[in-house]
Amino acid sequence: MSCAAYPRYTTHPVSQPSSISESKIDKLKMTRIMESYLGESHSKYDCSALVHQVYLRYSGINLPFETKKLYLLVKKVEKEELAFGDLVFFTEDGLSPFHVGIYTGNNQFVHSSSSQGVIISSLDEKYYARRFLGGRRVIP
Repeated sequence: MSCAAYPRYTTHPVSQPSSISESKIDKLKMTRIMESYLGESHSKYDCSALVHQVYLRYSGINLPFETKKLYLLVKKVEKEELAFGDLVFFTEDGLSPFHVGIYTGNNQFVHSSSSQGVIISSLDEKYYARRFLGGRRVIP
């Protein structure tokens, strides 16, 4: 599966924990890993390759490179229950996933866009809101 082209992008800072005591140190570690990919080109990291690399560096988990396989592999999470590090999937046909990103909180996610590379977008943007397929949790 490949990642589709997107109409426009807004770059936002990755949500940071407000204090170390409020969050787990693993959140800080994953944030730093994701931030290291911001600005990388889509030709270097498509959406599933980005997810693969972040989770491999974060915990040694070797996730599949194919978006559909990834979608079927991990545990479903309701949109209202999305947590930092969960995967968010998008569809064009209402059934099959074609794009994946990593949820960072505040309805934002890191992903690799075909036109702008690795960026941060909002689930509230009309484009993504209409195509949201579901969330999945890799680490319980």
